Amino acid sequence: MGAKIKKHPNIITFLGAVEHPLSGLLLVYELIDGLSLEDYFRVKHAHKKTWRPKLKRSLRWGQQIFMALDVLHSACVPIVHRDVKPANLMVS
Repeated sequence: MGAKIKKHPNIITFLGAVEHPLSGLLLVYELIDGLSLEDYFRVKHAHKKTWRPKLKRSLRWGQQIFMALDVLHSACVPIVHRDVKPANLMVS
């Protein structure tokens, strides 16, 4: 039985799963248009080596991440992400 979470603007929508004969179980999620936070930082650093995000922007990103994690952890069957890192966060 899967966990049911409420829709949240900072959480990608799970669409389903399919069984692939060679790859096994594949999870299908909505397509997000944008860059990972890791790629976003890489692009910014390529243009300006000393670039850092402004404090206000960093705090907003952190707030969005914490709100999304709160929804996951508060589900009737709590979900723990276990791999929160810039490569797994999208900037859109």
